[in-house]
Amino acid sequence: MNNKRILITRLSALGDVIHTIPLVCALKRQFPNVFIGWVVEDKACAVLVNNPVVDKLYILPKKKWKKNRANFFGNMREFFSIIAEIKRDNYDIAIDVQGLLKSACVNFLSGAKRRLSHKHTREFAFLFANELIDSGAEFSCSEHIIERNLRFAAYLGCNDLSVHYSLPSSKEEDKMYVSSLMKSLDKNKKTIVFSPATTWENKHWLPEYWGTLLDEFSKRCNVIFTGMKADEELISQIISFSKNKECLSLAGKTDIISLLEVFRRADIVVSVDSGSAHLACSVEKPKVLCIIGPTSEKRNGPFGKGNFSFVADISCRPCFKKKCAGNNIECMRRIQPASVIEHINKLLTNT
Repeated sequence: MNNKRILITRLSALGDVIHTIPLVCALKRQFPNVFIGWVVEDKACAVLVNNPVVDKLYILPKKKWKKNRANFFGNMREFFSIIAEIKRDNYDIAIDVQGLLKSACVNFLSGAKRRLSHKHTREFAFLFANELIDSGAEFSCSEHIIERNLRFAAYLGCNDLSVHYSLPSSKEEDKMYVSSLMKSLDKNKKTIVFSPATTWENKHWLPEYWGTLLDEFSKRCNVIFTGMKADEELISQIISFSKNKECLSLAGKTDIISLLEVFRRADIVVSVDSGSAHLACSVEKPKVLCIIGPTSEKRNGPFGKGNFSFVADISCRPCFKKKCAGNNIECMRRIQPASVIEHINKLLTNT
């Protein structure tokens, strides 16, 4: 195995890509000379560019393809050009970590003799593999998704399945940029990052609850909001529910690499179940508190010592659905600010 060439296919999303990095780290620990290639979509590639454990990256420009849907044949030519490059690189093993039809097709077309997949997948993706790993049902809550992914490492002979991350280092210009963003903060205070947004609306915590947290901590801590440009409205709404509006909003001002640097400087990150939460976990420095509703804290929670998930005791969760069947997001509504405030206060006392 030590000189083998292994292709990882985990195309999206950011959090799921982060959850796959420990698998590659385990392979590199056990087999230092193994060559790792990775196929990923452009939206989730930032944590893999210049990543020390990835020897070659194949980026599928999905954003461009979606924008130019009318150019179907041109898009397909570009796709098969990337596939041809993968074939030329002569991989021995291809691992479909994602378990969807699109990732299974990439694995099948890779030319690798051994094509690994989870036994239980969506969209019949397992049919494109010739070696299946029995890692339980895809939405099983018996283990974290990171541990499920590490079953591939165990299958290939890795003995050390401990969870470690490899990330691209911040360049000097990234550090300087983040320093300029955070220059107004009090260096004598602890820094708490709030990441309230995600793509699933039913994963959102109530804005007034976030406002209560801001009231509680904005006077005695540096409070930073992170998010994309599109999240500015949500963050403004949260701030409107707060009396003490002292905070720094970085919405739309950071890319993935500069956001990593922000998290490296934070003491606590409070987030919903999102790519940002898992990005913060991968830094392994701040304590990450995750407010979780429709997904499972056992499967999708913030992995790592000292991290914590807040969940409601309600029979319909986890449902893993993007739209709440009851249209009331009761699983998020029942998580009260008081319990989050209490936990943050304990962390502040002990750090």
